[in-house]
Amino acid sequence: MKTLKIAITLSTIILAACTQKPIAPQANNKNNPIKIDRWPADTEIVQSALPPVYADEKLMNKIWSTYCGGDRVSTEIPMPNYSNREVTSAARRLAMVHPQSFYFYAGPLSMYELRKTDETSGKLTRELVDPPKNFPSSKEVKNGKKNAHAFLTMLCGEFRDRPTLIREKINWVNSINKLPVKAQRRMRIKDHVWSKMTAESYSAYINLSYAIYRMKEANLKASADANIVMGKYSEPAPVEPYTICETKYIFHNYIIPKKTTLPDYDKYMDDYKKFTSKCSQGDLAYYYDFRGDSNFKPNSPESNGMIWYSSTISGNCERKNGVLVLKEASKDKFTNQNICEDYAKAPFAHRWMAARAGLAVWMFRSKEADSIFSNAKDDVTVRPNYDKLNTAFDYVVSSEIAQKMMPEWMDNRIDYWKRPDMGFNIITGLGTPTANTEMVFERLRDSVNRHTDWYASKYDDLAGQVRDQAYSPFVASSFEMKASDTFAQPGVTVGSPADGCKHWMFIFKIKKENWYSSKSVADKKPVNFNLNWFDETSLGTNSLADHERALDRLGTTLEGEMDSILYLNNLTAQGTPKENCGEGFVK
Repeated sequence: MKTLKIAITLSTIILAACTQKPIAPQANNKNNPIKIDRWPADTEIVQSALPPVYADEKLMNKIWSTYCGGDRVSTEIPMPNYSNREVTSAARRLAMVHPQSFYFYAGPLSMYELRKTDETSGKLTRELVDPPKNFPSSKEVKNGKKNAHAFLTMLCGEFRDRPTLIREKINWVNSINKLPVKAQRRMRIKDHVWSKMTAESYSAYINLSYAIYRMKEANLKASADANIVMGKYSEPAPVEPYTICETKYIFHNYIIPKKTTLPDYDKYMDDYKKFTSKCSQGDLAYYYDFRGDSNFKPNSPESNGMIWYSSTISGNCERKNGVLVLKEASKDKFTNQNICEDYAKAPFAHRWMAARAGLAVWMFRSKEADSIFSNAKDDVTVRPNYDKLNTAFDYVVSSEIAQKMMPEWMDNRIDYWKRPDMGFNIITGLGTPTANTEMVFERLRDSVNRHTDWYASKYDDLAGQVRDQAYSPFVASSFEMKASDTFAQPGVTVGSPADGCKHWMFIFKIKKENWYSSKSVADKKPVNFNLNWFDETSLGTNSLADHERALDRLGTTLEGEMDSILYLNNLTAQGTPKENCGEGFVK
């Protein structure tokens, strides 16, 4: 969510994505998550540390076979189930996406044998393999079917231990709306805003919602509740994100009738309060959140704390006689010689644990290192391990301070690892009247600051690649869309060729109780790293945190949080509607 001082070079670009109904939340019993007692093969991975899943093994297998083919409990290359209507729909949509709007990593492409081999040299090329004969008949842009097949194959492979996310992401793809260049039509209150939005409403919405945010911020600063006190710290109170209901209010009362002038704060809030009677309880219970991006990949929107870990493993593996093994030249890089098989059988679990292990470094480092972690300009290098996935990674700091963790965490880390807070609530007393809110704020502040100002947050994969900036276990998205709009075109965070057009706006929806801000700290609310979205603006203390208006989430969005996708390729980089600004996507 920010411009890199030095462009990050990612392995292989085979770039690129399209309109349908929004995704409804899953109707599962949220009070009774079902633990799965067979994945992954590596017994060091603690199942209870994974985000709760609301499907038993039988349902998981059913979901898998609905969307994918092949043996789920294996390392074999899966096949998208092109006989399924939803998969077919997703494939057709993805085939019409401009190649520049995709981003595929080299490691997974090779691991799932999605790159062609040169017949003469025997070396892998940059060209993708052809899709199978049963790929659904459809129109395509250049290499569209190849891109679609690669996307869906990697989706099945990289989430085979979490089929509920395969289902979620197939539905997410099928929600894509390429904003049409036409006047905004009226909507019904029950209509899903983003599926009805047009290109002509885009700039109007981001500008108006930004103005409303500023109005709310100014009113809050002038109120008696302007500051939140957390021990010796006092920080500005957080501005509440927009609910689904308020977003509908903005469209119905301003965007559709083309009103550009706002009333004063009290009038605006009075009118909105009256409008809420028209909204469902669900519309009132969720916030919208936005991530502009220049590319779409099967892992979207995972943090690099997940992706870099998996890229290292997959990039060092190869298939020999159908068996996934370490490359000969890579065997001395890993003490776990079965890392390829372990990862491929449970890829999501490995990636999630990697992000968790990185966050544990930030949250539970020794108090001796406080001064370094609290200054985002000081170097901190995270160093992963590939053997034990139930503890924090190692770290190196630019001083003589030894790399240590808090003794009170280390003494109980096996039990703490099983908890969604990793022991943070116990250590700080969150949830009790005596909670140490100063410590809570300091640790969360340092973490979101180090995420947003990530230029000294380094990563040494111990397999030959050192990244000198931009490591984070968090993925960020903005609760006010304009703050994320900058990232919707190429060249901001990823050095892909700029085409003068916008590309993607990913839209998430967050349960209100999962928003965690400075007020949450003051209220001594327990944290849940599986579910919380941390308010970067109220918890962070640098200018980037204020500017990005972001919510930082560990790892990635989960089931029930991926709402829809806007494909912005009918908009120039300046936000002007232009039919087929970029190549591709034929309706």
